Amino acid sequence: MVGIDASLTNTGVSALHRTEHNLSLVRPGKLRGAARLANIRDRVWEQVIAHGIPQMVAIEGYSYDSVGRLFDLGEGGGTIKLKLFDHGIPTVIVPPTSLKKFATGNGGASKKKMIESAYAQYGVTTENDNLADAVALAMFAYVVLTKDSERRCELEAVKALAAVNDKANKLVFKTFWVAI
Repeated sequence: MVGIDASLTNTGVSALHRTEHNLSLVRPGKLRGAARLANIRDRVWEQVIAHGIPQMVAIEGYSYDSVGRLFDLGEGGGTIKLKLFDHGIPTVIVPPTSLKKFATGNGGASKKKMIESAYAQYGVTTENDNLADAVALAMFAYVVLTKDSERRCELEAVKALAAVNDKANKLVFKTFWVAI
């Protein structure tokens, strides 16, 4: 399982291999435009397949209340999604509030709480909120596939997202969600 917190400047990636989270930050530096998008796509892909093709990838959805260049962010996330789609890797998009609920039990949790949760719940130490989110996303993918969790907030977040997506019929991988 892999979790991706997509960004134009600091994309966090957590590849869950057995019980170990392999963390990486993709920073395109001064690149702009198509060169930056290609750099993000290619470097994230390298991390996604570093331990073999994952069974599933979870990507954090966009925060529509954020300020900034949302169209640019969408292009960055879109290149990653297309790469995963081209290789047939099941992908689930997790809204930020669902991710926070999953990791901390509170859909409005702060970045600091997400960092604390990465350590408290998953044993991963990081000071970077993008990496903390990526860790929780990898675990989200794990729980979606295995339903293996003793934490009520994790199971509720997965179940709630599945219900919303089934009702709205929005997911590309509809047959996957039917199995939840």
